[in-house]
Amino acid sequence: MKVQRNDSVNNQNEHIVIKMRLTTKLILLTVLTLAAAIITMGILVVNTGAAIIDQATEADALEYGEESARHIGAVITGNLETLNEIAVRERTASMDFGIQVASITGDVERLGYQDMAVIETNGHGKYIVGGGEFDVLNEIWYQEALKGKPYVSDVSISQVTKQPAV
Repeated sequence: MKVQRNDSVNNQNEHIVIKMRLTTKLILLTVLTLAAAIITMGILVVNTGAAIIDQATEADALEYGEESARHIGAVITGNLETLNEIAVRERTASMDFGIQVASITGDVERLGYQDMAVIETNGHGKYIVGGGEFDVLNEIWYQEALKGKPYVSDVSISQVTKQPAV
């Protein structure tokens, strides 16, 4: 590569002329083309890898969610069976709230519940432990229970503990 400097007396501007041979131009073009190809392939590899990781993560999250739902379903089914056993006891089936409280109080603690309620056929309920009262006549879970069907309500936030409750 030769650098030639032309100083013109009439022109005060400096001009630098770079003379390159054909082989130098070809080598430079080849290097720039390879660099562009390598950068492009690197970007494609990174993007493809990120997409594969995203897909695997999403699949794992869905699998974990399904597994968790099956586990929760099994726990709730076991609890429903236990609650059905409690409900068919002669003392629990009586219409005397005092007898029902005596029958159920030990089970509330044993099963790890915060509280349980006894609900009359008119939709008026009383909590066993807390003693509070409420009305649930229009709730779906109450209507299904009146039909004799086991039903688990949606998760709601307890007004007392501010924790999720079923």
